[in-house]
Amino acid sequence: MDRGLVDGDDHIPKNKLMGEIDKTNIEILSKKENRSKVAAFFDFDKTLIEGDSQHLESLSLLSKPCIWPNVCFFFRTIRTGMIDLLSSYSNNKDEEEDSAEKKFRKLYDASISSYQGFPISILEEHATTLYQEDLKPKLYQEMLERVEKHRQEGHLIFLISASPHHLLEPFCQDVSFDDWIGTSLETESNVKVDEPKGPTISTGKVDTEIMFGKNKVKFAQQMAEKWDIDLEHSYFYSDHHSDIPLLNTVGHPVAVNPNKKLEETSKEQDWPILWLD
Repeated sequence: MDRGLVDGDDHIPKNKLMGEIDKTNIEILSKKENRSKVAAFFDFDKTLIEGDSQHLESLSLLSKPCIWPNVCFFFRTIRTGMIDLLSSYSNNKDEEEDSAEKKFRKLYDASISSYQGFPISILEEHATTLYQEDLKPKLYQEMLERVEKHRQEGHLIFLISASPHHLLEPFCQDVSFDDWIGTSLETESNVKVDEPKGPTISTGKVDTEIMFGKNKVKFAQQMAEKWDIDLEHSYFYSDHHSDIPLLNTVGHPVAVNPNKKLEETSKEQDWPILWLD
């Protein structure tokens, strides 16, 4: 089921309101009426691409011990896999949002910790190769066509993902977006006594809010303010139930290969579901 694309609205001029309406109301109403732009927001993992980019990155890095910062990378990666496995067995549709967010944060923190000690330049270089060899072939052609169709309709295009910035950048350089955001890694300079500055390395932590749940809503709202976007006429494509807050925010939510929780919610809310091979 697909609701199709909505044509972008024409620019609506500011109302010339009567003098008895105060200046504040004029500004609020005028700003709202000027919001005529439509946006299409896209998640990345399992939405635009088959699989999870961090998982694919981990498998690739595990096969290249020569670039590990130390043997701890192996054990941190195995630990993340175990947490992910246990989490998948404890999924509960009626789980409270705060509890689900804490569970995701625990898993995400574990996955980010595996980057500890890696020079950022090594992660970026590896991500570029990974994209060309492993990720790009897994992109859903139908979703790329949808990105272009939205662009042709005059819609603004945004990528919003919890994946680390270095994994998303090669894709965003390949497919043009009006703006995009991922999760940034915290870094530090590996300064030595006899050197003024060493390589910038990952601390194994994030230095921004993880683009997850309500944080995606905040980003969409920020883009709406910046670009004068009408979210009620905009789109969001996602595969995961953690994105339900933003799916509820836009006027055209679309589930793409949804997990069980999102599939059930989509059917309850009569949201379109795309099943891609």
